[in-house]
Amino acid sequence: MLDTLETKHRPHSSIIPSFFLIFLVFFVSACGNTNEPPPSANSAGSEVADQEEQSPDLIAEQPPSPDPTPDQTPNPGIINPILVPTPVLTPKPVALYHFDGDTLDASGNANHGVLKGNTAFVSDNCPSGSCLKLDGSGDWVEVVNSASLDIKNNQITLMAWVKVDQDLGDDLGIVLKNDGSTYNYTLIIDNREIPSFRTVTDTNGLGRMDVTTAAMQISQWHHVVGTYDGQVMRVYLDAVLVSERTQSGNLISTTEPLLIGRRALGDNRFFRGFIDEVSVWDRALTQAEIQNQFNEAVIPEQEQEPSPTPTPPPPASNVFQVGPTRTYKMPSEVSSIVPDGAVVEIDAGIYSGDATSWNANNLTIRGMGGKAHLRADGVSTRGKGTWIINGDNVTIDNIEFSGAAVPGSNGAGIRHQGGNLTIRNAYFHDNENGILTDSNATAEILIEYSEFAYNGAGDGYSHNMYIGNIQKFTFQHNYSHHAKAGHNLKSRARENFILYNKIMDASDGTSSYAIDLPNGGLSVVMGNILQQGPNTGNSSIVAYAAEGGTNPSQALYFVNNTVINDRSSGKFVQISGTPTIKIVNNLFVAGGTVPTGTGVSSNLELAYDNFVDAPNYNYHLLPTASAIDIGLDAGSVENINLTPVWEYVEGINRIARGVQGVLDLGAYEFGTETSTP
Repeated sequence: MLDTLETKHRPHSSIIPSFFLIFLVFFVSACGNTNEPPPSANSAGSEVADQEEQSPDLIAEQPPSPDPTPDQTPNPGIINPILVPTPVLTPKPVALYHFDGDTLDASGNANHGVLKGNTAFVSDNCPSGSCLKLDGSGDWVEVVNSASLDIKNNQITLMAWVKVDQDLGDDLGIVLKNDGSTYNYTLIIDNREIPSFRTVTDTNGLGRMDVTTAAMQISQWHHVVGTYDGQVMRVYLDAVLVSERTQSGNLISTTEPLLIGRRALGDNRFFRGFIDEVSVWDRALTQAEIQNQFNEAVIPEQEQEPSPTPTPPPPASNVFQVGPTRTYKMPSEVSSIVPDGAVVEIDAGIYSGDATSWNANNLTIRGMGGKAHLRADGVSTRGKGTWIINGDNVTIDNIEFSGAAVPGSNGAGIRHQGGNLTIRNAYFHDNENGILTDSNATAEILIEYSEFAYNGAGDGYSHNMYIGNIQKFTFQHNYSHHAKAGHNLKSRARENFILYNKIMDASDGTSSYAIDLPNGGLSVVMGNILQQGPNTGNSSIVAYAAEGGTNPSQALYFVNNTVINDRSSGKFVQISGTPTIKIVNNLFVAGGTVPTGTGVSSNLELAYDNFVDAPNYNYHLLPTASAIDIGLDAGSVENINLTPVWEYVEGINRIARGVQGVLDLGAYEFGTETSTP
């Protein structure tokens, strides 16, 4: 939900005579503009315009705070602070947690969290993507202290979305640094479901801002913010200023970890409910900025996202056309107005710097006359990627995505946060992730006739595609290659059907696993060409349950694949745990350790000279190959036929597998398509 801004340079300050500064202070005070000190030449407001590579809709420039509107009238006794020099502050959060299936820090400061206890991620009705679910019985997130988290100046903002499902009965922490006796900063909910913001400074000690009104509603999401600007502490509930008090001095330094969902170290009071979009800033955000962050949530199922330009009215039909000569020039101009069941047709061409979220259900988005190329060029949506898909039953056809990058190094061409999704004829390349999905226990994703190439930030944690813990993932007739240090395919889905693809690195790739199924699951891997290059970062080609077999079913059916190990050592298939396995009718080419044991049969180790042109990656069988006519009937499992009916064809396509007599081993039947890549 929040974006971050990386400082490139600072403009030089103008030299202003001191008598003019004194006059300016008196003039501003007399005009009543007392809500915020003006940004200095070195402050965040002067730098925002230079941050071209960042998301335009996630952090606003810093205009003066608006006059109170009728529904935001401050409490009696509103404080008018004296203008003070503005310290040099960063325009971005020092820590930012989306909790979209992980506890990574998206601010770029690497303040990554660690899950404690039974903390879980859920995706139902969260403000953005998935969120944390805490049961109050020893669950929290802990972040090791760092220089950026040890805020010692006289400004701070703490921000989070929270939902409680029952009376808390005690003071419970949202986000804080507190060991039980030494505070740095704390944002909690007290036993009346009322926000409380606390700071400790070097001149004034503990400043405690307990809201006396505006209690939170049970079972509803609320946006809770605490700010301190060097003179005044303020608490905002759902972007409305609800309380404030004076405070002075710099925050004291502590080495305690940052805690999310725990009252303090050594204190066994844990948050019960849901937490999302937590951020820590080393400056006091204005009310306008807080309102902007509040508006960007989807609570519930309705996104309040401003259009980048005035949007024309929707057409009478449900077909929306986008292109340089159309009424709508960019996809973002229609994303907020398309209804359920709409069709968006995007003319072929490059759409530079356009990122958006799609919320409609039963939506089809397709390129017309060639691929519509969404080239990120430094722009992202909510610090997550180029397109965020929130709807259910969405189809994306003939679209190209490139260049997605965010400060947290996990920017995706498509960030999937919704329900069922189909992607076909797409091309994902040179993104930090091609596609990255949240967890959704009922979602099904189908990807076919698509290419994934050169995606990854090079850190080993980003991949050509990363499928979260969804119900079913089908990947068929695709070409995935040259992931940068990450995996060519990674899926935590409960069911995986990886069928008739080419997944490889050639001679110059540096990917890790060709296929990684870290939590196992019911998995059918059939009819694929899987090649590992000599420069791989991992000696195994396929990994099953390497991070623990936590999916309900643990069964691997690995049938009629041609697996080539140009590294000449390592494992062709690495299996962890004790799943049901059936590994039959495969060809294992060149050196390496082949699978053995129960469920392994009718496989063959072959040399390169059994293929039409192995040096050029053509693995069709020669008529002399010993793999012809020796395959076994692999049967079926749970109504899934384990006899291959298709073959991968160069150009990201398929052809029927023409079996004559007995089935051959490997991904190709002798006598079918033999063209080179």
